Amino acid sequence: MKRYNLKMFRIMQDLTQQDIAQKLGISKSHYVSIEQGTQDPSFKLLEQFAEVFTIDDIWELMKKGK
Repeated sequence: MKRYNLKMFRIMQDLTQQDIAQKLGISKSHYVSIEQGTQDPSFKLLEQFAEVFTIDDIWELMKKGK
């Protein structure tokens, strides 16, 4: 299942998947697999995401949609 909140956040910030991957220091394919829900990010990566994008509730972004 895709992580719609993560995708919506990316779109609202007018960022590409490559943009976010670069900011997080990961490959685009790694980010895509996280956004698509085929891979779960490490806790460290979640912390980085929250720091880079100043998000209080990272768990809301990671919820899986239908």
